[in-house]
Amino acid sequence: MKIGFFEEYPSSITLSRVSLLIPSTPLILAAPSLKDFLYWEERIHRVRKNIPCIYWPLLKIEEGYWFSAFSNFQSMKKKLEEIKNFHSAKKIPLFLDLELPLLTLGRFFFLPSLPKTKRLLSEFILSYEGEVITGEIPFLPLVVREKLGLHFPPTLYKNKILEMLYSSILPFWMIKQLAYRHFSLWKENLKIGLGCISRGITGMERVISPAELERDLKLCRKIGVREVFIYRLEGLEGEYIKILKKFWRG
Repeated sequence: MKIGFFEEYPSSITLSRVSLLIPSTPLILAAPSLKDFLYWEERIHRVRKNIPCIYWPLLKIEEGYWFSAFSNFQSMKKKLEEIKNFHSAKKIPLFLDLELPLLTLGRFFFLPSLPKTKRLLSEFILSYEGEVITGEIPFLPLVVREKLGLHFPPTLYKNKILEMLYSSILPFWMIKQLAYRHFSLWKENLKIGLGCISRGITGMERVISPAELERDLKLCRKIGVREVFIYRLEGLEGEYIKILKKFWRG
């Protein structure tokens, strides 16, 4: 089982944590622009050349922050076109965080633009030549998520789904149930997000204990999940490192 990390706020602390990673540990790296992502990718590769970075584009908070059918259409379109038109030897792998705009509740009233923004995401995921990982939250049934542009089935779109099953938010029985159910649906197309070992955008996320992280990792390994991502790299210290070493050894 491969273990990767999210980093929503790259900084000098991020760079110090990169030196702790084993070769080929993937890093989902958030940035407000492609230019910022490439800047941090280059700095990370100065520390460890063999750390694959996955671009996690974010919007301004008032635009929706995460990508969804409720977010600002023009801002998403601009970012997706920039990514699509970027010329490199290999297309940049992407993480599209499909979450409702809970930081800007007024965006829930942008219902008339919902079909247009959903179509924008759908067409991009279908046509993008690089890897696309869609981040999904487990709080709504799949059929509802799909209608809202928060779920794109891998059978149709060839994307990978990263289901965010955080012990910071969900009870373990629910994580276990969802992990088994969705692995049976998507098999190798399912990745799982675990955490949080450091706080996120709200600052109120509960930081899980090393024992909880070990329990969650054991569950994913038992089910057969091929790849997990831990939120977030900045929290990798102390007992968490000891836990990770158990799994890095296989």
